[in-house]
Order: sequence, then structure tokens, then C-alpha cells
Amino acid sequence: MDFVKLKEILEIVAGVGIEELVIEPIDPQRTRLRGANKERNIIIYDEVDDAVSDLPMGLMSVRALLSRLDLFDPDKAKIETTDDKKLINNVTIKQGRKKASYKCADPTHLAVPKKIPGNLDSDNKIELEKDFVDYISQVITSMSYTGAKAERTISLSVTDEKMKISIFDGEDDTFTDERSCEGTGVSDFSKSSWEVLPYLKVLKKSVEQDNDAIAKFSVTEHGIAVFSVGDYSIIVAPVA
Repeated sequence: MDFVKLKEILEIVAGVGIEELVIEPIDPQRTRLRGANKERNIIIYDEVDDAVSDLPMGLMSVRALLSRLDLFDPDKAKIETTDDKKLINNVTIKQGRKKASYKCADPTHLAVPKKIPGNLDSDNKIELEKDFVDYISQVITSMSYTGAKAERTISLSVTDEKMKISIFDGEDDTFTDERSCEGTGVSDFSKSSWEVLPYLKVLKKSVEQDNDAIAKFSVTEHGIAVFSVGDYSIIVAPVA
């Protein structure tokens, strides 16, 4: 098992708050990642063109395994696994006399998506510069002084090359602003809404992982936000 590739995957998914993850081979050259946070509103369901493991591996705590990998030098450590010919049961990291182990979970026992319904492809590719993301973050902080935390939402819609952004405090008050989409190729789409905290978390991570510090995401016809976070696609589920 490739230490560097495994750590890269875990750093990305842990960075957006995903806690449970299944890593499973599709073929000798491709791997599927299926994971979710506790609330199941941040999801990864993606394929990578790398062979990460020979058998399916379930992680009940992404951070637990990542914290163990952090104890080792990627250039000197190696990973060994034990299995029952169907699943990986245990991961052991070794470097000289130092070693750490992690017990894997049965993937069927984890609260991760088995599949994603519908098509996640969309021509509505939205790009937001870091300054604008920081502005959105500031607005969210301002609106958080009132209302109900669990009910706060952020909404987007595009009409006539103008993107309308609405941030609802969860009770009575709403902040709105507009931004031009002229020349970006973004088509009109009706209002889509997401919980504020998961949306902002993944939005910031998208900026952080982009070489040009730009958050990149698309909105599907069902209101699902699909973010580019490094080489991976992270989904933020919409609210009704």
C-alpha cells in the first residue's frame, strides 16, 4: 500500500470533515472512495486512477488512521496489511523499530453511500476567488449572531447572468447580494440551498487546495454542490 497516496486521500477527506470512509478497488488501476461526515451532508463518492489497496478497506475514523500516519516519515515508513481474502482487517505502519496499527471496519457497517443517485455532471461551473470566499465567510459570521444554528442556510441562483447569494440566519433575517456571471458560461438555474457550515467548510477547502486560490464547484439539476478539492470531488448535499 502506497503510504503517500493513502495519506493524501485521508488529509483531503479529513480536511472537509468526513469521518467514515471506504476505499475499494474497482480494477487493478482504479480505486473508489465512498465516505461521509456524521451528518451525511458532506460526501465523497469518487474514483481515482491509482491502485490504493488490493481489497476493500473500511475506516470508522479517518482521523484515527491519519494521526498514526503522521507519526512516521513518508520516505522511510511502509504499510503492511492483513486480510481475510475479502476485506482488509488491519493496517500496520512500520519504520525501523517503530510501528502503529489500525483496526479496519467492515465497509457494510459504515454510514457511507453505496451509490449516488442521478448524474453529478453539470455545465454550471462556478468559480469564486479567495477574496469573495473570505467575504462570504465574513457575512456568515455576521448572520450567525442571530437565529438558529441548525437552520442556517446559504442559497445560490442565477438569472440573466447574475448570481444571487442569500444567507439565512435560521430564524427571521436574510442577507442577499448579487454577482455578475457574465462571460463565465454559467446558465440560469433555480435557487439551491445548503446548510451553512458544511458548505463553507468545503468551499474554503476548495480554495486552499487550488493552485490559483479559486473555489471551483458545480450545481446539479437536483441542487447538489460538487466541489473540486485538490484532485477529488466533494459533495455537499442540498436542503429541501
